[in-house]
Amino acid sequence: MNREEWLKARMSGIGGSEMAAILGVSPWETAVDIWARKKGLTSEQPDNLRFKIGRKFEGPIAELYAEQEGVKLLKVDGLYRHPGAPIVGTPDRLIAGQERGLEVKTADPAVAHTWGEPGSDQIPLYYTTQVACYMALLGYNDWDVAVLFGTSDFRVYRLHRDLELENMILERAKEFWQTYIVGDKEPPPDSSRSYGEYLVKKYPRNVMPMLVADTLQTGYIERLIDVRGRLKAMQEDETLLENMVKAEIGDNDGILSDAGKITWKASKDTEKVDWEAVARTYNPPPELIALHTIIKPGVRRFLVAPSKLPVRKGTL
Repeated sequence: MNREEWLKARMSGIGGSEMAAILGVSPWETAVDIWARKKGLTSEQPDNLRFKIGRKFEGPIAELYAEQEGVKLLKVDGLYRHPGAPIVGTPDRLIAGQERGLEVKTADPAVAHTWGEPGSDQIPLYYTTQVACYMALLGYNDWDVAVLFGTSDFRVYRLHRDLELENMILERAKEFWQTYIVGDKEPPPDSSRSYGEYLVKKYPRNVMPMLVADTLQTGYIERLIDVRGRLKAMQEDETLLENMVKAEIGDNDGILSDAGKITWKASKDTEKVDWEAVARTYNPPPELIALHTIIKPGVRRFLVAPSKLPVRKGTL
């Protein structure tokens, strides 16, 4: 199964890594991201550098684990599906001759302190959730997590099946799938990129007259204006502090302290051709300009203007 086929098959269920987002413990996605993806409202985002590195190093880290543990590993080709819940997944490896799986990870050495001692089950909660899904899929009681921090810190963690956690995950998966995917209910707004994209697609044009806010909507607007005001003040503080640090750096590369490191270096020079100016030099005919003119549809702009006068409730 190639990656495109795998991505298509995963649309029919909730992946192990996606379940962490639904439970609210993923640092990368929210439940709305998963809802929008499963409903086809957003496409699968291309891997960033972190995920690309993780996939490139998966094989070597798995080999390092097999050598250290003295076991043979089986690579999974395909997708497992839970018989009673909309959970799907493809474990990184299975250990031959044992009912034990393996999840392979790469991690920044800066976060190594958030993991427990090697051999323990103390790993970040979003990975615990993923492993719990895989144990539920295969009915295995044991699962290992092999993680490489940087290039020299290799650790193996060992997790045992937690049926209480597993049952909670399965019930939450069924509830989410039946409510938002099968039931087609729209989830409440959140701060995810996916929800913003969904709103733009759902309401591409303003075709109705202005609303006058009720009590609840007024509360939202007041909070938004307050947040934007505080953000502006913080941005001004940031600019002031940045200028103060730049003044201290002067013509040095940067400044180093116990609190952190700041650099202020020039980037490489780049060349940019003003093709519009070049074209105008040749005085092209209007017909040629019209031929290469594309009308871009307008987009809705979200502007916030604090009120100076009270507004009556009603309809304009």
